[in-house]
Amino acid sequence: EARALLAERLKAIAPLMKGPFHREHLRELVAFSSRPTLGSERAEQVVAELTPGKPLYLRGYLTQSVKSLDFKRRDSTLGYETTRIPDLKFRLAGSTAEPWRLPVYSKLSGDALEAVGVVEVDLLPDPATTAYDSHLAYLPALHFARWLLELPDGEHELELATNGSVTLDVDKPGAYGRLKVSMNRGSRTALKAYYDALWAKKLAAVVYPDAFGVTDLKGQIPNADHLAKYGTLLKLTCAETNKVMKPFPNQTQVDNYVGQGFGLFERDGRYEIIALSFSRKPSEAGLRFTALRGIPDDYTLAGPTQFGPTLVEFGYEIPKANLSKTGSW
Repeated sequence: EARALLAERLKAIAPLMKGPFHREHLRELVAFSSRPTLGSERAEQVVAELTPGKPLYLRGYLTQSVKSLDFKRRDSTLGYETTRIPDLKFRLAGSTAEPWRLPVYSKLSGDALEAVGVVEVDLLPDPATTAYDSHLAYLPALHFARWLLELPDGEHELELATNGSVTLDVDKPGAYGRLKVSMNRGSRTALKAYYDALWAKKLAAVVYPDAFGVTDLKGQIPNADHLAKYGTLLKLTCAETNKVMKPFPNQTQVDNYVGQGFGLFERDGRYEIIALSFSRKPSEAGLRFTALRGIPDDYTLAGPTQFGPTLVEFGYEIPKANLSKTGSW
């Protein structure tokens, strides 16, 4: 009966399998020392230990499509809906605490994930060969490296899982694995050098976000002078994103329109992109600045403490060489 059930399941997921390695590692979260090619994984790439300072890639071989897991969420800071594959959850082996949760970057989204049966996690990508489209994609690895740097010296083992559950529950769909890591002065130095190299790649990838247009509107904001405390305003983009209705019994009347945008500021020789909020009354012609808003970051490592983005003060640093470049975050 068990064999018949297994055969039935294998038949159902056959279209999702990328080769014999997938079949042989169902529900396993496998660690690789170099970026594997799905369907052509090599045994010599597989590792059981994380070496601080060296690249590490995880691949979770599922028994169902990634889309069937709970991975969809709303990204209100960018103004549009995005999709992510499930969080990577991990904790020290033997711990009864809630696991750490690290959102994972993926180029694939929506219906494209219906035909995918492997969760791809670039846990510590190679800085020399990695070139993500968005600087935000570097954040998961940077956060995880910071977490590793805070581990005490000694031998550690991590339990890891990719699934839609908040616990490392082996009865839930997903993939599971373990990793050993040894921390000492030498490994910590190597890991810090890795972090610095990956951070440099992240910084070089920052461009001005085009989510709310690319035309400079700072001259059209009547109270733009209120932004002077954040530095010299070089560029501002914004757009109306919603409207707020009056309360009952006038709920059919607009109370005000709200908008979102970004500002590019220079202060003390550094350049910073800050997320801004706006509003206007129906009688007003244009948006007015109202407050700062949360800088886009879907990748905060959450647990007993949090590891979030490293900011200049309120926003992301952008290199001077990239000031005229725009693109999607």
